[in-house]
Amino acid sequence: MTTGIEIVAAGGRSAVGLTAEACAAAVRAGINRVSACPFVAVDAEGEPKMVAVDPVLEFATEGIDRLIPMASAVLDEALTKLGPAGAAAPMEVLVVLPEERPGVTELGLADVGRRMRSQLDKQVRESG
Repeated sequence: MTTGIEIVAAGGRSAVGLTAEACAAAVRAGINRVSACPFVAVDAEGEPKMVAVDPVLEFATEGIDRLIPMASAVLDEALTKLGPAGAAAPMEVLVVLPEERPGVTELGLADVGRRMRSQLDKQVRESG
């Protein structure tokens, strides 16, 4: 016997879109928002560092402080699509976060997960 998985709602946020649908459409269209870092930053060869950033957040916001509002927006989007009845149903949530790197530590990523769980619990309680 096999079990299946059903994706009933998705959220997304990236440099090219603030919703899952906008992100997907931009990627399909080949749109990117890569540009030179607004700070004086160069790579090992002296070339400007290229970045693709969330268009809503201040560029100076870094690391976990950048991930929290992005992850919250994605969770809000998915829960909005589910509506009150869907949000109250038993569900599993898959969250994909970046790998550990400077400014984004393992402890920080765990904190993102805890905050998202807390936010999800609160939103489910408020919808029920």
